[in-house]
Order: sequence, then structure tokens, then C-alpha cells
Amino acid sequence: MNERNMPETPFDLLTHYSVRSRACALSAPTLAPLQQQWTGIGFSLGADTFLVSMDDISEIINLPTCTKIPRTKSFVRGVANVRGSIIPVVDLNHFFQKGSSRVTRLRRLLVIEYGESYTGLVVDDILGMQHFPLDGFKGSIENHIDEVYKPFLSGTYTRVPQDTLEEERWPVFDLGTLLADERLENLSM
Repeated sequence: MNERNMPETPFDLLTHYSVRSRACALSAPTLAPLQQQWTGIGFSLGADTFLVSMDDISEIINLPTCTKIPRTKSFVRGVANVRGSIIPVVDLNHFFQKGSSRVTRLRRLLVIEYGESYTGLVVDDILGMQHFPLDGFKGSIENHIDEVYKPFLSGTYTRVPQDTLEEERWPVFDLGTLLADERLENLSM
């Protein structure tokens, strides 16, 4: 360095900048361990919201045209051709003896693979992918949940979104239990 404290060579200049930048550097933040998450698909039946596991859903599509099958139960909309497969289509609102105020063309179909077959479940709306911390699951069912749903629920996920302080509670449908129900095993009257 010369008398004005300036580096003489390019290497000295780089060394000078290195020393100065280290003196001003902030320490790296400590990272919290990543929290494991459970991901499900949110959907609504009337005013009620629920979750199903992402693993249970083959696809979500607009409600296709259904061909009504004679002598089937009232909650069976018929069968539909989905990607070359003929699948039964069940209206969950009617299955639970609830009405829907949603326009039919706005309703959605959850295509479920159960065993070696597929079933379509008509829901009012899809609420997108929902993420919850694994420790947010409770195996108990809330008291305010309608009794008709309770036999088909496996528990509830809770979370507090960042933009609000109010806790959200999402009941989780056990589709295996639902599809094993005797009313769905035999769709004919």
C-alpha cells in the first residue's frame, strides 16, 4: 500500500476489498428445521368444507355429461366416460340427503381410484390444495359437524393462517370408508 493507504497492485486491491467486506458481513441466519406437511384437496358440500388426501384423488374435472342408468339409487347421477373409462358418478350432496344451491355446470367431479376401479364424486366446489403441519391433525371430530358426515371422517386438521389469528378446522374425509359403505357398494335399487 502506498502512503495514501491505497493498494498498489490489483491483488492488493482485491485483498483490501475482501478484508473490508468481511468486516461488514452479517452473520448467516439460523434456519429452522423444515416442518413436515400433509397436503390435501379442499372441497365444499353446501356451506361445509372438507379435505381429502391427495393420494386418494386421481383427477379433478368439470362435471361431465352423465348417462342415467335405470333402477339406480337417487344419488347416482349415472355413468360418465372419463378418459376412456366408464365410471359411476355419485352426487355426495344427495348421498348425504343435502341439497346444493350450486349451478350444476359449476360443480366438480373428484375421480377416486378405489381398489381396481374408479368412482366419480360430485362436489359443489374445489378449494384447492391445502397444506397443514403434520402435528395439526387431531383424530377427534368436532361437535359442530353434521352427524351424517361423522362416520366418514377420520379427524380434523387445524392451522392458523399467517394473515389471520383465527384457527381453521378442516375435517378429513376417509374415502375408503365412504366407498366401502353398503349404499355405495350396490348402486342399484
